[in-house]
Amino acid sequence: MITTVTLNAAIDKTYWLDNLTVGTANRVKKAATEAGGKGVNVAKVLSTLGNDVTVTGLIGGSDGRLIIERLKEFPVNQQWSEISQNSRTCLNIIDESGKVETEILENGPAVSEKEWKRFISHLKEIANESSLVLFSGSLPSGLPADSYKTLVEELQAKGIFCGVDTSGEPLKKCLEIEPEIIKPNKKELEDFCGRKLDNLEDVIAEAKLIHQKGVKYVFVTLGKEGAIAVGDTGIYQAIIPEIKSVNSVGSGDATFAGIGGVLQDSDDIELALLNGMAAGIANALQTKAGRVNRQDYLDLQQKISVKKIG
Repeated sequence: MITTVTLNAAIDKTYWLDNLTVGTANRVKKAATEAGGKGVNVAKVLSTLGNDVTVTGLIGGSDGRLIIERLKEFPVNQQWSEISQNSRTCLNIIDESGKVETEILENGPAVSEKEWKRFISHLKEIANESSLVLFSGSLPSGLPADSYKTLVEELQAKGIFCGVDTSGEPLKKCLEIEPEIIKPNKKELEDFCGRKLDNLEDVIAEAKLIHQKGVKYVFVTLGKEGAIAVGDTGIYQAIIPEIKSVNSVGSGDATFAGIGGVLQDSDDIELALLNGMAAGIANALQTKAGRVNRQDYLDLQQKISVKKIG
């Protein structure tokens, strides 16, 4: 079983407009509401692809209850830890004329020290049944930057395999203890290393450094340029087909799900890269975030090329 952790769960709302104009009233053409937060999206995709999944994290208030209700559509085991403040809402506005997406993201609720300690104990208990624990997303207000580091350390001490998909200072702190899997995008990797990565060689060089310091699997997504993966068996590149994206929100989470679905019981980094890309692209073809059509996923596996480049 895989456990996904979402410390900053959300209600994801998507609005489609013919044309977004700042400073005036805008009419919504179409709207969608979905249980969200990066780890929630990972869990939805994993369950769709046939994996046993438990989803946990911090959740509260009326929006927290709505997240629980919306997530009942998926065959996931919900094991949330409740907090007093309301979970957040995130908005994605899709301007169809300009083909531009604009995200507006709330910071999330404040978490008390008591609530945090309770969650640590809760996670340690449910993670005992997991072959892999995947941590995804931002931190809510009040939690220190080393919160993921704290959680991963607790689980690594129990011999549990961990993957992390976050950014900024939380990623830097977490890399001090070398989680087994990370999946930054190019911008997140640039922020981590503190320099512009102008070409594929630069990206590979930074990913190799992280791997050499102890992270077993390093995946870096590159948007339309596909992705690369670095592990003990070498360096791999995924070349992806062109698609007409419907909604790209959640595609990185779907990629993480595809990767985790393989690495929970295999060392096949090449297959993990292939399946991750197939899931990520399949998500972009859907209206709602964190969703894949299984047939799209299978078809895309045949259209993606993965080659060893080092």
